[in-house]
Amino acid sequence: WGALGPPRLHHTIATGEVISKEAAGEYAKDTFGAEWHPVLDEALAYWREEPSPGRQPLEATGRFALHVINSARRASSDPT
Repeated sequence: WGALGPPRLHHTIATGEVISKEAAGEYAKDTFGAEWHPVLDEALAYWREEPSPGRQPLEATGRFALHVINSARRASSDPT
């Protein structure tokens, strides 16, 4: 949940629409920097029951979740 849940919620805050966790992973790859792709690729592989492309440290998932949360906070407080 730590890698796919936050971008799923981010998408809902940004658009008002709810998407699947798999779609959230693809959304996150399009929305956030390439430095997060290894975390997202790992999460998507797990979700799809595919072999791991390379285990990512749990700390990386935590950093990504915080990054997404901070991005959503900035977006929700933006007056535009």
